[in-house]
Amino acid sequence: MHTLIKSAVLLSTLVFVFPTTALAMTLDDKVRIQSALVSHIETHSTNGQYKYVDTESGTESLLYPTNLHPKILDFGKLLLLCADFIDGAGVTVEVDFIASMQGNEVVIGGAYLDKRKAVVKRLISEFGKPK
Repeated sequence: MHTLIKSAVLLSTLVFVFPTTALAMTLDDKVRIQSALVSHIETHSTNGQYKYVDTESGTESLLYPTNLHPKILDFGKLLLLCADFIDGAGVTVEVDFIASMQGNEVVIGGAYLDKRKAVVKRLISEFGKPK
């Protein structure tokens, strides 16, 4: 989990040094959103293991968080965040998280293991291309 915290600190540095022009978010917004993701992962982890449940199949996976992706896709009403995890076989997998802003609070909703194309396609069909 310390790796995730280091990643969040690194992210705030990267965002400051290499700001993305595609997002209209402030640096504070980006840090707050990524911090909410770190908090979500920590809250849903036991002994460093994040329990992922595939809502379609019902299968459960224990994953170990390793890295946050710095890019935040802003679809207006929803945000798409991503983090790297290692599964029980030692394979790196990506988990995408859907988030929304409710006032100043960031709410992390669904998590999707290795379903990026389908998730992005769905978000684009509902909200248009990310900002």
